[in-house]
Amino acid sequence: MVRSKSAKRFERLAHTVMILVTICIVLPFILLFMSSITSESALVRDGYSFFPKEFSIHAYKFIWDNAANVFRAYGITILVTVIGTFAQKLRSDRNFFGFHVPGGGIVGVSAFPEKSSRKKNPEFLHIFYNVI
Repeated sequence: MVRSKSAKRFERLAHTVMILVTICIVLPFILLFMSSITSESALVRDGYSFFPKEFSIHAYKFIWDNAANVFRAYGITILVTVIGTFAQKLRSDRNFFGFHVPGGGIVGVSAFPEKSSRKKNPEFLHIFYNVI
């Protein structure tokens, strides 16, 4: 396939942009790893660097020694995320499918509820503000 000059130029530009974006995304992770294998005193004295002046795995030893605390913290984080996601899913499903009004059957959610509906069911007002 023969490509035009402008197509080749666009491809070079697109590759250059993607390489720069990739570098901007990857470099912070490399800096983070390099700072994790640098001694704390060197970090305080010299700041962060891609080339550590003093090598130390004390941070990893600390995590290994406190593995129970680390795993408990990750467990709590995962639990809160799962519960929050599930609760929000239930809440948003209720907004879309309507809900039961005591003594009145199932009522759909309206973006502009009438005043009489708000008095019968205060959930309308709650949903009204969340829909906006």
